[in-house]
Amino acid sequence: MPFLHIMGLESGDSGRRQLARRLTGVIVDSLAVDADSVTIYFAAHDRAHYAHGGEMSSPTRRRIFVNLHILARDVGLRRAVAAGVCAAIADVTGCEPRNIAVYFHERAPDEVAHAGILESERKDTG
Repeated sequence: MPFLHIMGLESGDSGRRQLARRLTGVIVDSLAVDADSVTIYFAAHDRAHYAHGGEMSSPTRRRIFVNLHILARDVGLRRAVAAGVCAAIADVTGCEPRNIAVYFHERAPDEVAHAGILESERKDTG
């Protein structure tokens, strides 16, 4: 943890490698976590497969959604992460920032487990 699930990139979008590096940097810098703890899932969705406001998507109506799963953080850190994620996606993909949404899914350390061990019970977490 943390992990990002990005929806709205098209199957032909290039730049995923660059975006992965940029987004990992944002998360590492903003949340003070190791890069090895950041996972990013890219879910390709061609415009023909989603609608917004009751209208099917078009080349001028592209939207990208980011679900970010993290341990609970304060509003200042969430603000910094949201701004950094949005800027990175806009820069790499050309999507307008107003069409990029970041949703935070925060959990307490006793609600996340890796290798069957709750984060709250790990000896190597501070």
